[in-house]
Amino acid sequence: MAKAVNQGKDLQQAIDSLDQNAFAKLPNYELLKGGNANRVYLEAESL
Repeated sequence: MAKAVNQGKDLQQAIDSLDQNAFAKLPNYELLKGGNANRVYLEAESL
């Protein structure tokens, strides 16, 4: 996400380009992936 922020991508572009497949086998993955990415993006943006 930090790379996406540094490249000037907006939140949706960053989420769309994020590869989270390594976590797909975890319970609730589909439910949580967008929110997790959102929080990480906002944290990276604040640095």
